[in-house]
Amino acid sequence: MHSILFLLRKVGLGHYTLSQLKKIQKHRSLIGDVHGLGLFLGVELVKDRITKKRAINEAEAVLYTALLQRIEFQNHLG
Repeated sequence: MHSILFLLRKVGLGHYTLSQLKKIQKHRSLIGDVHGLGLFLGVELVKDRITKKRAINEAEAVLYTALLQRIEFQNHLG
């Protein structure tokens, strides 16, 4: 029972986080797409939403800023 409650909590946190990221996306042109399932989330950073040109330098800046705040994630060109 404990593991089911744990899983449901993570799914709920994922839905909440995804909805918040989508709200931020509306106001930040750097965010090209937001998607995910549970707490496995993806945020694509782009220089232009139409051409989908990757914002590589900006993504690295976000990564290093997050690391300074002890937030860890992967940055990859997938």
